[in-house]
Amino acid sequence: MVKLFKTATPATFILLACYGIAINLNLFINPPAVELMASAPLSNWLLQLIGLISNESAYIMSGIFLLMVLVQAFLFNFIIEHHKIFDSLNTLTGFSYLLLTALFNEALYLSPAFFALFPILIALHKLIRSYNDLSVSPIFDGAFAIGIASLFYLPSIVLFFFYLVGLSVTRVFNIKEWILAITGMVIPYILTATYFLWQDQLGDFLLQHFTAWSISTSIQNTSLLEVGIKIAILAVVVGMGLLIYQRNFLKVVVRIRKYQTLFVYLLSVSFLSAIFINKIHLSPAALLLIPAAYFLAYSFYETSRQRIYESIHLLLLVTVLCFQYGIIV
Repeated sequence: MVKLFKTATPATFILLACYGIAINLNLFINPPAVELMASAPLSNWLLQLIGLISNESAYIMSGIFLLMVLVQAFLFNFIIEHHKIFDSLNTLTGFSYLLLTALFNEALYLSPAFFALFPILIALHKLIRSYNDLSVSPIFDGAFAIGIASLFYLPSIVLFFFYLVGLSVTRVFNIKEWILAITGMVIPYILTATYFLWQDQLGDFLLQHFTAWSISTSIQNTSLLEVGIKIAILAVVVGMGLLIYQRNFLKVVVRIRKYQTLFVYLLSVSFLSAIFINKIHLSPAALLLIPAAYFLAYSFYETSRQRIYESIHLLLLVTVLCFQYGIIV
């Protein structure tokens, strides 16, 4: 299966979409129960829109969520291929993202953290682009996207530290560019605050968004054992990729080395979002999925023995299905 995704053809993209649908069928067999409300304004508005479009039908909402997952996977794969982070075209990044997302799909289901991944991916794209683009527009645009992400899911605001550190990787330090980035991050809040002030709801916005943030829309409880096992799986996947990254660090060109370093920093800073967690839940792991999926794809790409990478995939796939259908926990 993995070997098929080491290429990028129209047939491969169709197969990737089919794979994504197949490993998320549990959402249609037993749709998660959710509350269509959130403390973050953009997530709350999006949930209301989804409820309106679906008429709150669980199956239609599952279809919308699955479509969003596929869009994220294809977008992430596009970013990696557009910047030529791998030597040859492939769909391993999208494949790995779908596999890891399926492990957490019930926790991510229409959650604010999941919605925030869209602007985070855009911010990552702009940050990588800033390496070759001498203009300041990618810097502002990426920071603006981080601000938007935090209006979907407040804990994602910690990624602004990653963004500033990332700028020191892709460009020579320039205080004016940092000020521009801070301005870009703040503007979404100015616009949102202006809207709520116009609606005479500024106090409610500040109270809900900054003091009563919600990390999930799910009304189902998550056991501590399930959280521990899934985070451990994610740690093993990332650790495997980091070992290969360390082994090849001096073998790759400087450009690729800088891009890979960005994912290391993204992974590190994403852990800081844990300080916002006010209950046991897996949805905050959404911020770890982007770097984890990259390192899994990197492991698949750099592993030459088919038996090894197919065995890793099979083990992960079986684990995902066991969790989805209640065989584990």
